[in-house]
Amino acid sequence: MQESQFQNWLINNKYHERTISSRLSNCRRIEDYEGDLDEHFKKDQGISLVERLQYSSSDQNNARASKHRIPINGNIYNGTATFRSAVNLYFNFKKDNNTFSKVRRETIIPMEKQIYRNARNAIISSENIDTPENKISKFEFDICLILAQLCYHIHPKIIHAIQGKNSKQYDYFKELFGSYINVDDYLFEGSACVFPGVRRYISSQGTKKKYNPEYKAIIDDNTFPRHLWCFLVNNKTYNGPNWKESGLNQFELAHIFTHKKSELNFEKQFFRNLDDQTQPLGDFTCACNIVLLPKGTVRPTDNSENIKAIFYQRYIELYGENTLQGRKNFITNKVPAWYSKIKWNEPFCPLKWEEKVDSLLRYRTQRIKQLIDNIEK
Repeated sequence: MQESQFQNWLINNKYHERTISSRLSNCRRIEDYEGDLDEHFKKDQGISLVERLQYSSSDQNNARASKHRIPINGNIYNGTATFRSAVNLYFNFKKDNNTFSKVRRETIIPMEKQIYRNARNAIISSENIDTPENKISKFEFDICLILAQLCYHIHPKIIHAIQGKNSKQYDYFKELFGSYINVDDYLFEGSACVFPGVRRYISSQGTKKKYNPEYKAIIDDNTFPRHLWCFLVNNKTYNGPNWKESGLNQFELAHIFTHKKSELNFEKQFFRNLDDQTQPLGDFTCACNIVLLPKGTVRPTDNSENIKAIFYQRYIELYGENTLQGRKNFITNKVPAWYSKIKWNEPFCPLKWEEKVDSLLRYRTQRIKQLIDNIEK
């Protein structure tokens, strides 16, 4: 392990001193029982080690043994999650440790040459074809290389803060919702849902911005996910002028995993365990699940299994699986082999993020309470 370089990387990324000390200690202990982290990174970008560090609440409830070799005195679920978080940080450091010149030499220049060759060959080969060929599979790597540098995920520190608040407020929302909304569809263990009780307005179903008894939910048209990003950027609620003033109007929101039950069948191919009864409603405003992409770049992520797979893998690297409702044991061999060549944007962590997250979660509590109080009883 490159301990001193890793420590400097954590400092430069503004982690607290206590967190830095804990993560270094976690990584040393992992190496004691699982071997050199640098060797794991060389082998497969650390993917197999991260897989062994998966331990679900179901595993805990059924007293299953962990897949890793690290002894844990106490709660195996929490201990394993801590080790997984530490090792993901270290592997992110390793990915970030390449110089731009190396990335350009090894990835971007070959990509530019391949794009030219593919484009030239496509022109030649398609001269006598009546029906246009869908060539997206030929350019998936090129597309992903670009999208990864354009995409902004929310920093795991922010996710952890939201998860902690959700755990503390579970009883409050359960009482508030009563029989109107099933709180467990939104605030399950590990949930990073920002606006529990809110689901997407789909195909003219329901009345927006109010509680709809036929759907047992508050129906929304994307306003609530925009609140999340507005608070992180300038600590204000979403409205048209603020979206423009903040510069967020240059971007579109994209959901990584589906928040619609009807689309879960597609995701089955990526997980060894996917509960058919899952209602992924909380993923609509889940902070892990909402990324920013520049306008006009969102659609490629909707139409390719490989592109979806690399976004799924990045999500799990950053946040693990416990933020996903009913989906466990991601199948890493569904991810293209060239994933290791992808260079991702750093997760977004604004100045004064703690203050902004506190403001966001105070607002969510007030707004959801207001909407529930407006229900005719």
